[in-house]
Amino acid sequence: MRFVRLALIFGVFLAIVAAQMPTINQNGTVNGASYTTPNPPGSLVVAFGTNLTSKLLVASSTPLTMQMQSTTEDITVTIGGKPAPMFYVAQNQLSVQVPWETATSGTLPIVVTRNGIKSPAVQIPVGKFSPGIFTVSNNGQGMAWAINGVTGKVAQPSGSVPGVANTGPAAVGDHLFVYAVGLGPVSPAIRDGAAPCPLSGCPAGTVLSKTTNTPVVKVGGVQAKVEFSGLAPQFVGVYQVNFQVPAGVSSGNSVSLQLQIGGISSNNTTLAIQ
Repeated sequence: MRFVRLALIFGVFLAIVAAQMPTINQNGTVNGASYTTPNPPGSLVVAFGTNLTSKLLVASSTPLTMQMQSTTEDITVTIGGKPAPMFYVAQNQLSVQVPWETATSGTLPIVVTRNGIKSPAVQIPVGKFSPGIFTVSNNGQGMAWAINGVTGKVAQPSGSVPGVANTGPAAVGDHLFVYAVGLGPVSPAIRDGAAPCPLSGCPAGTVLSKTTNTPVVKVGGVQAKVEFSGLAPQFVGVYQVNFQVPAGVSSGNSVSLQLQIGGISSNNTTLAIQ
């Protein structure tokens, strides 16, 4: 009887541990904008899994923390054995920045530790580039968050973006910018979890980190002039690419927009041109 009782107790203990053990899905760590792979150093990624937390935890300031905590939760993430700055963690997904000093080829293990219990390591593909444009749908498809640098309008058909009143097509010659991830190394370098500027704005004389490779921007298949490519001033792991709408682009509500860098093309997104 004693053996039976011990076996039952041990079985219950294992069940409790299994219920609390976090896991990352195989092939579940992807580009934070395009939801593709690989995962370059410095970029924001999203990882899908289970039992990652019991409540949503979100970073409220920069530099990002390496440890998310609440009264009941203590969560960390490592990629290739290095602590990863954390943007948020929800029950079934989390977002972190890949540490800058990681490999740019092959695979690396990602591990989540929740309240002292480690997830099984899952190998994720890494690479130097993996360009992705943020979209209105937040799934890497459809309308890009392409913003007119002069008017502030989102360059999409009027009234097409839920909750955003300031929308409207761009015109040839307009200066737009998009947010992206996966554009590779920058200069000057920046530390893990840091944004180039505080949320309150960039102090005078701030030198923004630019990508060491300049991406090609194509609007409707026509190459655009790139005016800036570097880290977005107030975000971590996010890039900003400024460009001018080129002459010769056909008008329409779903004109293609794509980035290319290091021989790799981004997700296909669209914007509106009048």
